[in-house]
Amino acid sequence: MVNQIQNLLASVTSYKYVSFDVFDTLIFRTFSHYSDLFEMVESLYNKRHQNHIRCFKKERIEAEREARHLANGKEVTINDIYNQLHYNNSIKKELQNIEELSEIDNCVSNKIMVDFLRECKHEGKNIIIITDMYLPRSIIANILEKIGVEYDALFISGEERVTKRSGELYKIVLKRLGIKPTELIHFGDDANNDIKQPKRLGITAMERAQDKIVPIPYWKEKDAKNIYSEHLCELLRRGIQSYADSPEVVLGYTIIGPILWEFCQWVHQLRVSIGLDRLLFVAREGWLIMECYSKMFPEERNTIEYVRLNKNILRLPSLFNGDRVEKFIRSIPGRITLEWRDIFKYLGVEDLKSFASKIHKRYPNTNIHDRVKIKDISFREKKIINFAIDLQKETIEKQHKMLLSYLEVLGVTKQKVGLVNNSINGSGQSLIEEYLKSEGKSSGIYGLQFIRSKKCISLLQDRSVGWINVHMKPSFATNKFISLSLIFEHLLFEPQGTALRLDKGVDGKIIGICEQPRKEVSDFDKIASVQKYALKFIEDYQSNIQHSTFNYGFKRLLRMLLNPRMEEAMFVGTIWDDDVEEDKQILNMTASFRKRNCLLKDLPTNIGWIEGWLEINNVPKRYKIIAYLRQLIRYYRHHIPLVNNEY
Repeated sequence: MVNQIQNLLASVTSYKYVSFDVFDTLIFRTFSHYSDLFEMVESLYNKRHQNHIRCFKKERIEAEREARHLANGKEVTINDIYNQLHYNNSIKKELQNIEELSEIDNCVSNKIMVDFLRECKHEGKNIIIITDMYLPRSIIANILEKIGVEYDALFISGEERVTKRSGELYKIVLKRLGIKPTELIHFGDDANNDIKQPKRLGITAMERAQDKIVPIPYWKEKDAKNIYSEHLCELLRRGIQSYADSPEVVLGYTIIGPILWEFCQWVHQLRVSIGLDRLLFVAREGWLIMECYSKMFPEERNTIEYVRLNKNILRLPSLFNGDRVEKFIRSIPGRITLEWRDIFKYLGVEDLKSFASKIHKRYPNTNIHDRVKIKDISFREKKIINFAIDLQKETIEKQHKMLLSYLEVLGVTKQKVGLVNNSINGSGQSLIEEYLKSEGKSSGIYGLQFIRSKKCISLLQDRSVGWINVHMKPSFATNKFISLSLIFEHLLFEPQGTALRLDKGVDGKIIGICEQPRKEVSDFDKIASVQKYALKFIEDYQSNIQHSTFNYGFKRLLRMLLNPRMEEAMFVGTIWDDDVEEDKQILNMTASFRKRNCLLKDLPTNIGWIEGWLEINNVPKRYKIIAYLRQLIRYYRHHIPLVNNEY
């Protein structure tokens, strides 16, 4: 794009005045045809009123045709057009207002031409805007302001009552500016209006440039089935053209951004309907969610907070009383087996050597590298854990006092609070509720999650709700999201290690102490780039007419997970996950493929994403299909029948 701009700049060297068309030159509408906007006007009007209008698109097109007929070849204004509609003045005024605002909302910049215009302005050129348009000056000015364009003069056919199409508007431009045709060069998209007519008057004219139209990864034609999806499609397409067809843009702008837009809208609607006093976004996945939410609802910034309430924070305080061993087992990550050293780490032990010595003295033949079967734990092993908890009694009591204070400051014990997180089983919320109950305190927590498992539904019942559960019945797709949620949440993380414990800051406030990130630190920059583009989507969609993005964001995430391109497979697969047992990447990048693997047999260790692993190994498509069908068969055997298989 830089070379294109340099070539364009070379073409204007000898000109003092540079003029630009607006529509399809400096901006693009986010519709395949401009008249589709009238469908949206009707839809937006009907959302406001019980008495719906019908066939507005047809009537609006006919009204413009009639207005132009009555004008006898002169240009018309939007007022002239609306005067031909049969509605009463109040309805016409509202429809016109919706159309004008929709023109502002539903446009995106042609980045290469806007950047070129800015360079021209920087070099001291006089920037002239010339447009054949019935919209008033205020709307055109707002559109130009939205895309960040500064100009010296604006000529609108609707004001002058003559057009570029006839060439008469160019004559007015030359006369008003007091310049010769040879002093002006014009850029536009229309062969007649922007090229032939100015050249006929001796004005140099060139066709505008635009970036190559690129397909949207993981988007299918059937997705653009109405004006809203077409609008979103065009916005995503222009985003890729403007920024780059890179994994960061594809993941951030076209997948994560739309997902979080809809999720945050849903959270906001629930907050209002339930009457939640505060929203707590739980670290670490709550980081990007809160950034998006605060951008979408800035008026709520004083009642939302980013909190550290993971299992590490909740584990020790929950052991202060009650069935300590059972609570401890519930609070650790789901594993088949764990080494004793990892169990001790989960108890907050820092000096493993000294601690192991105390354990060994009481329970000989206990090696910290021995593995414990978590779901089939023996009586002796429970006694060892109970003794280890006793050794940590002082630390547990300290953490207990700080957690209680922390929760009270957050308003959990006195207000209705929404807990926004990517929990699937609801164990974190359950631990908080049980902990407060054991202290004789009530909690007003309402969990707001992406999805709830059967276990979560049983555990929390009506005290939480899952966004995906609301939109979809259980299916292979929802099951796949659950199994690969680690990939999704890593893209939402803050650039910080996981929280380990609570402590008091220099100001006396309770804060979360995070572990020093190890391998994950190498991913901070690339994840930040994904998040940057997700926030850019939120920003862009904020300034456009918004509609539900659930089907498009979530479907495209699933398509990426099930059939990734090499670019996204490599980008996501190389993300590190710092774990108590072992730091590992999402994919085992050194493991090679064998044909048996497509039957999901003899898979190498640390293959957290089978589809991504098959892609980075350049496995033929037929083997990928076999692996996919194998997963479907497993799902059929162990779950309810497949509901939706269009991903």
